[in-house]
Amino acid sequence: MVIVWMLKGLKPRLGGGTFYPRAEARGNGVFSVAPGFNPEITNINLTGASAPYRFVTSLLLLIFVMFYQPLSAQEHSNFFPILGGQRAGTSAYTFLKIGVGARSMAMGGAFIAVANDASSIFWNPAGAVMSENVRGIFVDHNEWVAGIQSENLAAIYQFRGIHSLGISATSIHTDPMEITTEYLPNGTGEYFNYGDMMFGLSYAMKMTDRFSFGITGKIVDEQLAELNMVDYLVDLGTYYYTGFQQLRFAVALVNFGLPAAPKDSVEFMNANGDMEKQPYESFSPPTIFRLGIANEWLNSPHAELTTSIQLNHPVDNAENVSLGAELGLKHTLYLRSGYQLNMDVDTWSAGFGLRIGGFLLDYAYTDMRDWNNAQRFSLGWTF
Repeated sequence: MVIVWMLKGLKPRLGGGTFYPRAEARGNGVFSVAPGFNPEITNINLTGASAPYRFVTSLLLLIFVMFYQPLSAQEHSNFFPILGGQRAGTSAYTFLKIGVGARSMAMGGAFIAVANDASSIFWNPAGAVMSENVRGIFVDHNEWVAGIQSENLAAIYQFRGIHSLGISATSIHTDPMEITTEYLPNGTGEYFNYGDMMFGLSYAMKMTDRFSFGITGKIVDEQLAELNMVDYLVDLGTYYYTGFQQLRFAVALVNFGLPAAPKDSVEFMNANGDMEKQPYESFSPPTIFRLGIANEWLNSPHAELTTSIQLNHPVDNAENVSLGAELGLKHTLYLRSGYQLNMDVDTWSAGFGLRIGGFLLDYAYTDMRDWNNAQRFSLGWTF
């Protein structure tokens, strides 16, 4: 019933798929579909005007229902349910859970409702069509914990004003590590390599000037010494402007796919002393459901202020919440900060960005508690 009520609130806004670049008079009222209400309009169609508020109320009710059941089942007073924490370490391709982009991670990863550049492919593919620029290129370098480094690349291209195509790639690598055994704990003199790769192809479309949809198909490859595993995953995302100021909602389901197992088989000695071969066990991908809300509270030629909140529901851990803020000064200097709640390692983050023409240089610092703190550097180009 809640979903039906929400959809009824959306229907007047969608306008049957027709694009309306600004508010227009219709019948005895006004039908507004532009991002933000026109202050000169006083006679607003009541059904259309109530749509964003109905959507907000319904969404909050759905969030409450999602949290209520675990809280009741465990009978504890924590706002964030601990149910799910026992599933940590049960997924493969965990490198896909590492946040991409200095701008997004400086905002604590609360980015799916903010994403509007080439880096959006990694967070919410629907954001690729929300960019003001036709073309965009994104390059990112991440100095993560335990000597792990990652490189990310993305590019988007818009055409006909409502379509967008994008490509993305990720590479995770470390220095060669020495093999140790029970009898040679200090090393055998032999080394092994670890590395992960991802290639993606994205498509996004504006269904109306308020609502967009995006999808990414990607192939992932994970290698540890002689073990190799390949899988095909899908990301789905939506982006919706409510019409109230610049308030928008975004929903993304990332890393969705079938379980995968390493190739070949493992050889071991059974209880009878005979050698036996058995296929490796399969593991599910690190699927994550994300729900985000963002708004511009200040939007002028001199300053911009954006805040975002995001609920994350991973299949292999407990739910957590990300908070982020971005302050822009004269479309040149950007100051960002973020915080992640209910996380074991990631806590607060901060960073800045510098825009010069079509180029944007970003830096982010993330506190990782007892681990090495993570630093990210990103370069963007829009034209």
